[in-house]
Amino acid sequence: MTSGLRRGGAAAAIALGLALAAAAPVRADGITDGNQGREALLKGDLDEAIRLFSHAIAFGGLTRQNQAVTLNLRGRAYLSKGQTEVSLDDLNESLRLADSAGARFNRATVYLDQYRFDDAVDDLTRAIALGGQEADVYAQRGHAYVYTGQLELALKDLDEAVKRQPDYGFAYRTRGHAYLNANQDDKALADETRAIALDPKDMEAYWLRAYVYRYRKKQIDKAVADYSHALAINPADSANRTGRAEAYEQLGRYDLAAADYEDWIRRNPKGPFGYWALGRLYLVQGKNDAAATRLAKAVSLKPTDAYHVLWLHLARRRSGVDDTAELHANAARLGKAIWPTPLVDYFTGRIGAAEVLAQAAKAEGAARATQTCEAQLFLGQDDIARGRRPDGLARLQSARRDCAPDTQEARLVKADLQRAGLAADPADALPILRAKAQTPEQAPSAASDPLGLRGSLK
Repeated sequence: MTSGLRRGGAAAAIALGLALAAAAPVRADGITDGNQGREALLKGDLDEAIRLFSHAIAFGGLTRQNQAVTLNLRGRAYLSKGQTEVSLDDLNESLRLADSAGARFNRATVYLDQYRFDDAVDDLTRAIALGGQEADVYAQRGHAYVYTGQLELALKDLDEAVKRQPDYGFAYRTRGHAYLNANQDDKALADETRAIALDPKDMEAYWLRAYVYRYRKKQIDKAVADYSHALAINPADSANRTGRAEAYEQLGRYDLAAADYEDWIRRNPKGPFGYWALGRLYLVQGKNDAAATRLAKAVSLKPTDAYHVLWLHLARRRSGVDDTAELHANAARLGKAIWPTPLVDYFTGRIGAAEVLAQAAKAEGAARATQTCEAQLFLGQDDIARGRRPDGLARLQSARRDCAPDTQEARLVKADLQRAGLAADPADALPILRAKAQTPEQAPSAASDPLGLRGSLK
């Protein structure tokens, strides 16, 4: 997946440039190799296409214009193989020799892969000026506009793409993404549903529609169904796997959530996310020893993550284990003193609870509530572990008010308060919209995120 979205399957004709034209004194073999390479590219025989283009460039005696066309075509072949850096070299050289809509389009595609959305917009705008009027050009520029936050321009381009190609699933899916970011949820649902009808294997459309169902419509069962459809297409898709696991958690179907996290771990054994998520889920269930095992693995895979260190310490304490030496060793490996490092400093005796809360309160907006939630949760757990049960429960009740209800922090607080015989707030059962943070390990290429690797949903 690139740029957080799987792009349309049909490349625009503009991407393949023009056939090479013979012109004296060009040798015939260069023209022949170039045009045969183009045919191989159209058939999907990328290695043969690259071989023929390379031979034409090196030995064909091509004119400047034909050299530019051949470099553009070879750049496209490299791009189709996922070799973006060498593709970019060819496309830059092609454009140095002769400006063209095809090379601009192809270079924009590379820029999208590299998250250089403003550069992609510039190239696609130039491609349109040079005569590139295919639906793909408008759809890809609309895609880039979504990620630069220019939603009105994105919708205008995507409307144009749909007008030019009414059966273009990628354009509907991307327009649905734009509508979603513009808080036009019903239109987003309609477009994602249309995209799925046009391409029932479009996993990104399922993921986006699941996002609407899960966060906007609060229809968690429908979100689970969409995640499941996507996983039936590709069981290895990590973003849909973790999305379904989180949805199962919201529904209280913890065994199914745990099974999805275990599957994620089997497929990504060197990624810490699955161990961290499963460890926190086990804490909610009261499976403290199992939680500690998973969280220790997360720490071993990413020892500089303060959250991993904190949750492992919590699991150890709840299991009755004295982890003083382990905690200090883990704390020594942490980097910058940014949140949640103050909580680690508290547990290692460097600062007091008041300073932790003061540090949490320095954040603004939603981040402030999140940090205050985490501070009260961990301080409350520490109070309880030290025998200050009333103080600890009071902190957990404060955390209940600050924690976003769809988080594992909120579920742990709720479970602990219920175990203590205290009533839980009914609002805890309702998920709220929250851009789902994704770690690099979740994205098949560069963040299922929600949204780091999936896109900037809000």
